[in-house]
Amino acid sequence: MWFRVVVGGLALAGGLAATGLVPGDSTQATVEHCSVRYSGSPETRSTKCTGHWSRFGATFTGEIDGVEVVSFWQVIPPYPGPGEWGEVAVPDDDAVRVRPAVAVPGLATVTPWKVWSVRVALAVEAVSWIVLLVHLVWARRRKPVTA
Repeated sequence: MWFRVVVGGLALAGGLAATGLVPGDSTQATVEHCSVRYSGSPETRSTKCTGHWSRFGATFTGEIDGVEVVSFWQVIPPYPGPGEWGEVAVPDDDAVRVRPAVAVPGLATVTPWKVWSVRVALAVEAVSWIVLLVHLVWARRRKPVTA
């Protein structure tokens, strides 16, 4: 039974670290650079972005998944041809650059449904872990003393 408590505690700590709820961490990722590749129609547009966030008191950089590059973001010359990657200027607006994120060293996601799914799952896990711990303590207190 204690094994489950330890495993649950480690999973909870990992979830806290991934969502940035550990002291010294950030729940936000800052988008620095984005590139776009057009493969014909706008529906087949691919994007990739990089940026930074903090984890465990250190700053990490890497890929940021889920950034929606809007069509009015300016393409930085030289202009890419069809099927080539071209860098776009990320607006200076903090609402665009700084996003709620779930991150580990090297990769962050800012896709809203992913961020909220992880946060809700973490809350459910935390409540379950606390209930289990209280149950273990309560059961230990009620155990009859045998002589």
